[in-house]
Amino acid sequence: MKMTEEEKTERDQKIQDLRCLTEAYAQGQEDKVAEILRYMDDRKSKGASYKLSIKVLSGLFNSPYYNSQLLFKIINAIGSPYNYEKLRRYPQVNLGNKQANCLNALIGLNMSIDETLFVFFNTLIREEIALDFLIKELLNKGFSKAEIVKGLSKYWICGEIKKISDEQYIRIAPFNIGLIRLIGVTGSLYKISGEDGKIVNPVEGLPVYFLIKDYKEEADMFLGHYLCTDPTFIENRWEQKQI
Repeated sequence: MKMTEEEKTERDQKIQDLRCLTEAYAQGQEDKVAEILRYMDDRKSKGASYKLSIKVLSGLFNSPYYNSQLLFKIINAIGSPYNYEKLRRYPQVNLGNKQANCLNALIGLNMSIDETLFVFFNTLIREEIALDFLIKELLNKGFSKAEIVKGLSKYWICGEIKKISDEQYIRIAPFNIGLIRLIGVTGSLYKISGEDGKIVNPVEGLPVYFLIKDYKEEADMFLGHYLCTDPTFIENRWEQKQI
């Protein structure tokens, strides 16, 4: 559908606002960044919306100025908060130039595992770049598999059971992050916790939540555990030290 003149004006205004934000950040103008974010917040209250595209994120990551706290402030203000909704688009099997440049710039910031994963999960990067590519770059950076899995285990992932084998092996397709291969779960065929704590029998098509348990480099795939239909129930039991 063709854009109206009003829509074009709004689009151009957003582009200009994001350009000003990127330039202010690159110049280390923290007060200016804060001022622009307040302006954006005011516009958001009136119906405007902002998204940190791969292009904008690459500009921030490649900036000669780097301030992690200011970067996180920007992401918290106009990023894409992690949720359980299905992705609007899924990452491609192969990285495009824009995606590769953004990933390289992110890794080049030399952030901690937790900081890097925060950026990945709370921006549109999770729609543009499969988690597999990020993990490989983190391994190449020198982080251990154990460190990476520990960081990932803080994020519940939702998906749908796609396959159930006779060997009690479940394969899950994630909804809210992109992965090249399906998640594997072993020994959990009859261990899916329901909302009331009762065990739910797995069937193909069943929506489930899970945590990352391991990453098998030789098979290039993730393993999951703590399958459930409601992560709140599991977390409550953790708090009660029942798990």
